[in-house]
Amino acid sequence: MAWLWNSWEEYVDVVHPVALDSPQRVRLSQRESWFEAEHSLYKAIHDLEEKSQALAMASQKLGEKIYADAQAKNAQGAAPQPEAAGHAAPEKEEGNVVDAEYTEVKDKKSA
Repeated sequence: MAWLWNSWEEYVDVVHPVALDSPQRVRLSQRESWFEAEHSLYKAIHDLEEKSQALAMASQKLGEKIYADAQAKNAQGAAPQPEAAGHAAPEKEEGNVVDAEYTEVKDKKSA
């Protein structure tokens, strides 16, 4: 959205002074037409920004609903089984077993 506002502001900054300061070069009807078009574009950008925000809010609400439904489904015990998805079931823990690699370090003492 920012690039739309920036483009509009750059254009207005260039053309607006010419339309206001050059009455001898620009007829009144042309200036009025330009100001109407400028205002129309401003409203369109503003409306687009509001509609984009509304879409973002609706998308967020939809995402929250999907997440809440998934949580409710998991809470009811209907979680997908890993075997069904082609994954192996996690192995059960067997006490406090630790699997680690090590290297033996010998002290070199000079005599």
